[in-house]
Amino acid sequence: MSTGGGILQNLWTTFLTILVYLSSFLGLTPSAATGGAQGSAPSYGGGSPITPAVVNYASGVEVMAYYMERTPGDMQPYNSLLKASPALTTIIPFSYNADATGRISGTVNRRMLALARARGLKVLALVHNAGDGRFSASTAHALLGTAWSRRTVIENVYDLLVHNGFDGVNIDLENVPTGDRANLTAFFRDLSARLRPDHFLVTASLPAKTYDDHASSWSGAYDYAALVPYLDLALLMTYDEHSAGGHPGPVASFGWVERVIGYAESVFSPQRIVLGVPAYGYAWSGVTGKAITHGQAASLLVSRGITPSWDTWAQVPYFQYNDQGLLHNVWYENRASAAVKAALARRHGLRGVAVWRLGSEDPTVWSEIARLWQ
Repeated sequence: MSTGGGILQNLWTTFLTILVYLSSFLGLTPSAATGGAQGSAPSYGGGSPITPAVVNYASGVEVMAYYMERTPGDMQPYNSLLKASPALTTIIPFSYNADATGRISGTVNRRMLALARARGLKVLALVHNAGDGRFSASTAHALLGTAWSRRTVIENVYDLLVHNGFDGVNIDLENVPTGDRANLTAFFRDLSARLRPDHFLVTASLPAKTYDDHASSWSGAYDYAALVPYLDLALLMTYDEHSAGGHPGPVASFGWVERVIGYAESVFSPQRIVLGVPAYGYAWSGVTGKAITHGQAASLLVSRGITPSWDTWAQVPYFQYNDQGLLHNVWYENRASAAVKAALARRHGLRGVAVWRLGSEDPTVWSEIARLWQ
């Protein structure tokens, strides 16, 4: 099936691309106001916002960012892209959902796409199985369960890329049942066979793991070794070591990230690994946690007059405060922790980094990443 596009859509995208290019050239590119209080958190290390000059990396280096609008009209990711685009090579819009029948729905922000094209960025369409705030195991099972269902979603992915002029796909299937391990590998085999002849990139967001635990309900279905022939790039989701549903702690500690890299390197060539870098945090009140952006963490620091601490083992910032007798723990990411992870990726000779997600980051992370990867 066709997932959208068509002649009028392509003409509209071309028009927007020209408009954004001319606006950028004249210094007139608009920047809408974002909601919520934004502050400058105390930070560690140097860094400044990227200026509008394209960063030149060594050949093949990838600096990627995921693009996701939390609500209709959410301008934060777009405004972040405006500032970050000189440091980026690839943008990955979290825009397309695959349902149990293999049908793909969703739309991409055409203004974002025009800006990406004007700035010369590759665009990978992210296809996921998320719905109602979670990744659906039943949807993943239905998609992967038969050769027919796999072929259906693959043809729809192909149509999506062709009609929208994307450079490739990023498959983000999560919470895949362990019993679908062989089917998941078969899906990537067939996807690769369909897309690569037309020079589309085949990439996947892979659940982080430090060894191949077949029984893991989250990562067991992903057979890294079997996927090697079929992925051009493996994007490691090296985050949520601690999350809202568990005990307070770093989103991605240095030691854990290094162990995840170590296992991935035992399977994939380093030049096919892209390290996921979180740009957010979690705030726990008692046993309840919620995700927060860097801006929200910075606002808490300012409003409560707190100076954050630096965990020398995890290499991330954190702080605590009491509110009406309840202890709050906040672990988050800033430019210093992002720089540590980017440096780790470079030291291991990885292909690059992928930041999750635009709009949640410390705006100075891009200068840190650019400095390390130039």
